Amino acid sequence: MEKIRKKNASYAGEITFGQKEKIEQIRKKYGHILSSHAFASLWIWKEKMGLTVEIEEDFFSVKSALYGKNAWFFPCGDDRKKKAFLEKQMEQAEEFSLHYMREEDRLFLEREYPGSFRMEETEESFEYLYARKDLECMEGGNFSHLRKELRKLGREHELQTVSLTDQDYPKLSGFFEGKRQSAHIRGYAGLEDDGIAEMVLSHYRELDLSGVLVFADGKPAAFAVGFPLTENTIDGCLERHDSSISGIAYYTERALLSFSDPRFCFMNGEEDLGIPGLRMMKKHLGPHGCTKIWSAKMKGRRIR
Repeated sequence: MEKIRKKNASYAGEITFGQKEKIEQIRKKYGHILSSHAFASLWIWKEKMGLTVEIEEDFFSVKSALYGKNAWFFPCGDDRKKKAFLEKQMEQAEEFSLHYMREEDRLFLEREYPGSFRMEETEESFEYLYARKDLECMEGGNFSHLRKELRKLGREHELQTVSLTDQDYPKLSGFFEGKRQSAHIRGYAGLEDDGIAEMVLSHYRELDLSGVLVFADGKPAAFAVGFPLTENTIDGCLERHDSSISGIAYYTERALLSFSDPRFCFMNGEEDLGIPGLRMMKKHLGPHGCTKIWSAKMKGRRIR
């Protein structure tokens, strides 16, 4: 029985839909805009990354078995509670690492605990941000590859894009049976996305998903879905396509933002997991910006 409904109660354990409102409330209150800390992302990847959550008033922290024995996402919330959490781990654990740290998180750690951690940029976790106006206009050298791919795709196929409806979600996986799809992603730390699509599509309402279905020559060829990350940003959390159609992934990612609610001026394209082909595609889409992500490992147990 979850206890987070009570104002001062705490909760530690499995990530469930019952925590969605609380996690999102804390994240938005403290202006945390990374996809990594959004409830939808945590729920989607909880099994693959071995995620559990600790929640209390104005604070939450996420533990990940994928990254080691005592590995955590950098906590989100009140500064005093972040310090209390960090100091507890530093005093009690021989090993302690932090992941998905923003620049301000890195500076917080350096200021409060100078010399206590080894820090490094984790490029495979950088989050790509795309602007609607940029993808609609596709002007300048940054978009030369994208323009080329879309022109070629348009010459070879008749394309149609529609917004997904409630009736579409149960059918999406079936649309791609027998079609050649990209291999399941295996990225940094051995992270794979097999089985993710079916799980996400089965809970599209709880995850607040919206998306597009793309037809090529009258047949379903790709889909993409996302969830609201901030008031003006949609997170592109899932895309699948028939990989025998060259350029369809570029078209579909662009369509997700173009067909989304007009309030979404940006799309978070998430991380590339260190996969060369995925990184190349994300860069060819002409990111408006890229949020640097850091990790940190404690040098030794802290003694009071």
